[in-house]
Amino acid sequence: MSVKLSYDEGQSWPVTRSIEPGASMYSDIAVAKSGTILCFYGRSTKAGFAGDFLTLARFNLEWLTAGKDSPAASKN
Repeated sequence: MSVKLSYDEGQSWPVTRSIEPGASMYSDIAVAKSGTILCFYGRSTKAGFAGDFLTLARFNLEWLTAGKDSPAASKN
């Protein structure tokens, strides 16, 4: 499962970060009022099927950009 970030409304995706290696399936993403990014997805330890476990990953913009961006910097 990877997360990508666009700064230009989806024209390009310069930032990619892996949440978890291996098989994954349909995901949903949201941002909480606190700025925490939430990614809900299915994953598996079995090859060919990614629905064994439902997982909620929590991270922030600093983690996603490896410290190169933050909410404060995004407002400028």
